[in-house]
Amino acid sequence: MLIVGLTTTWAMPQFTKRLQQSEIDHYQNQVEAGFYSLRAKIGRTKSSCEINMPAETFNNYLPPDKTLEFTTSSGAITNSDRLNCCNTEILSLSNTTNPCLDGPLIPKSVGGPFRFLVTERNGSENIRIRLDIYDEKAKTFGPVRYHELTPPGTTASGSILLVRLQHSKDLERERPQLIERCLMILPTGTIKRGNWSPTSSQCILYGQ
Repeated sequence: MLIVGLTTTWAMPQFTKRLQQSEIDHYQNQVEAGFYSLRAKIGRTKSSCEINMPAETFNNYLPPDKTLEFTTSSGAITNSDRLNCCNTEILSLSNTTNPCLDGPLIPKSVGGPFRFLVTERNGSENIRIRLDIYDEKAKTFGPVRYHELTPPGTTASGSILLVRLQHSKDLERERPQLIERCLMILPTGTIKRGNWSPTSSQCILYGQ
């Protein structure tokens, strides 16, 4: 009985750790797929989009509905101004002289909607997201304000959008036990994945 008890005591934390890590990894896949889909839609519709995150997202880990997701538990769209997109087709909509609309509110008839993720509220309630803009020349991080996404090959901004993903439970621990994942959305539209290194403050790309 003692051996069984010790085995259970050891196995449960290991099982929980693997489960929580799998949640992070699953969401990393979702974010990567979502940004590739967004990039393709921007190119197909010849649109440009601007990301404007609230100040609270800088230097903070926040839930998906405060960062990359727009859909609430009731199914409503909230804080849609985090992603604003423009294209000439929007002008064909009635009662508008503005070629820009919030991405999630753009109808299918003119290429929308535009979102960061293809599917929202898909097992992401335990994930916490940190968003930064990395300036390669200055080697500094800054808030995500006025960051532009344009068709591949025409990106106006030279900065990198950095997405860091961690589990809410690990952020509560005195000593983190999980691997923090990261993604880098480059000015070219290329998306790279890796692990965040707290010692070097870098996203260590897979294969490096």
